[in-house]
Amino acid sequence: LEKEMREAAANLEFELAAATSYNKYGDVKLQGGGTQDNSDRDYHEPSVGLRLTYVDPPVLKPFAEVAYAPRRHIETRDRNGLDRNSDGYALGAGVTIAGDPVWQGELALTYLWRSYADQSLQSQSILGLNGSLTWSPTELTSIVLSFETNLDETTNPDASAARSWEIDLEATRAVQDNVNLIASGSVQISDEDGPTDVTYGAGFGIEWRMSPVLAWSAAYDFTWLDAADGERNYTEHLVTAGITLSR
Repeated sequence: LEKEMREAAANLEFELAAATSYNKYGDVKLQGGGTQDNSDRDYHEPSVGLRLTYVDPPVLKPFAEVAYAPRRHIETRDRNGLDRNSDGYALGAGVTIAGDPVWQGELALTYLWRSYADQSLQSQSILGLNGSLTWSPTELTSIVLSFETNLDETTNPDASAARSWEIDLEATRAVQDNVNLIASGSVQISDEDGPTDVTYGAGFGIEWRMSPVLAWSAAYDFTWLDAADGERNYTEHLVTAGITLSR
């Protein structure tokens, strides 16, 4: 038994990661004139995380992870007089798929929890999926399924956070060596301790790689917000074209 435990420990990989980010919200011009100042939403978010992976399986590698990510706002009080500084924690367990010609990626069941400095703001939590899986049935076709779970900031005085779950699907088909057709779809569900909003998205595009470092692309994207109150419902049609230079 002791030998088996030593062998199992030898197949464990530890990964410690640290990062920091600064989130800045731009001001918004109002229809009736004037500008909405959003500087009270700006915040720093340092983070530190630990991942433990069992690396012995050749393809499926299970892992568990934990992270701590506090948020510290530039302004102590927001527009509603609330202190939205918070401490966030994340727990996750999932699997990484590597070395397989058909499947690649990783997927984890994630639990997020955040507590707030202001006593009037209740702690918030969410359970969901994070990560993405890529299915490549042929050399010319790839399909990527992505999941994202978040506790986002909000200015709603009656809510501590905006919970959101999102799923995205993108399919790419190479019709020539340097030309790709891309189709996508998405669904996002969000709530702020109340009614739920659902945002649907769909898109279609083409990418033409003129050289290894230069690509031209064009796309059409459609967005539909099905809001709980109905007054915020909207549809958006967006057509874009551009050139990408990469090295």
